[in-house]
Amino acid sequence: MTQGFTSEHAQREIVALEDVRRSPVSSLGARIDHLYHAVLRRRFAAAARSLGTHVPPGGVIFDVGANHGRFAKHLAALHKRSVTLFAFEPLEYNLEMLRLVVGRSKNVVIEPIALSNAEGEHDIFLPYKKSSGRLAHGSAHLGAESRRGNFGTFTAPDVCRATIKTTRLDDWADRRHLPRLDLMKIDVEGAEALVIEGGMSTIARFKPAIYAELIPGTPQRVERTVDDVINPLLELGYTMHMTDKRGATTREVSACQPDGRDYLFLHPDRAG
Repeated sequence: MTQGFTSEHAQREIVALEDVRRSPVSSLGARIDHLYHAVLRRRFAAAARSLGTHVPPGGVIFDVGANHGRFAKHLAALHKRSVTLFAFEPLEYNLEMLRLVVGRSKNVVIEPIALSNAEGEHDIFLPYKKSSGRLAHGSAHLGAESRRGNFGTFTAPDVCRATIKTTRLDDWADRRHLPRLDLMKIDVEGAEALVIEGGMSTIARFKPAIYAELIPGTPQRVERTVDDVINPLLELGYTMHMTDKRGATTREVSACQPDGRDYLFLHPDRAG
């Protein structure tokens, strides 16, 4: 989840990931901390169970921005593991964690790629602390160079870059002959609109429930706004709902609230 960003470092140099000086002690501490939270903590268990009410046994789930698998492990366990979970994650370090957490689950398919609005290779930007070289992998994000003032976070203001592969949901679905899609969880640090843009045909076809983190201002990194997520879905007939920390819907809304939170988009054709 996003920690927030700062515009105070707009002129700072963006270095390559391999040029970041990392302390071995800090790197080991980060890995242990990430594994502890991914394997042992159950922060997203209740939210996953709530979202599971929108997925039938044998359903198909996408975890877009799977990170270390903290949410994926709970989604994969739904309906006695009869669901199929596709976990999309492009960063190598995150993939290492993800494979350790859910890689042995027979109903999980790990896709080492990012869903976006274009096929190809793109830069992804990782906030880090220059003093220790510790990377904020969970806050890695796509971005346009013209918006570099929105890169990074309050706690990790420096930024490095890496190259990742991207694809459009519609292209991926066509190649894989996707038979159904029941739920999409999207947490991609401001690039949610790019995922939607690249998957409108698939979304219109299957009308999955969509659980997305929306934070006003963050999409500016990719020259978008939260409305670029909301409006296309509302035009397809979706309704937008605020959710609590347990993933349960609280009330229907038509706009993003000032604070960052998770929203659930539901289509009436899939009700019940």
